[in-house]
Amino acid sequence: MRNIIDAIFGPVVDILNKIIEWLGQVRLIAAHGFDLGIYLGYVAWLPPPWLSLVKTVALGALLVAVVWAVRALWSLYLTLKSSVKWW
Repeated sequence: MRNIIDAIFGPVVDILNKIIEWLGQVRLIAAHGFDLGIYLGYVAWLPPPWLSLVKTVALGALLVAVVWAVRALWSLYLTLKSSVKWW
């Protein structure tokens, strides 16, 4: 029975593994930094301390959004798995 449940949720586990790989790529982008001038041209005119602050806030917001999405998917996965075990 356990193998059947694991086979049913195999695609979900694969999606979660792909999310983990994507988070590794996001980590590399965060380590290299990104140019906000490409997306928000007026931000490039700010002095360096303010530009650093805007970049940090943007990366922090991205990190929070990614963690929230992963947490929501993991919660959905656990809920579905527990409902199948109960059934």
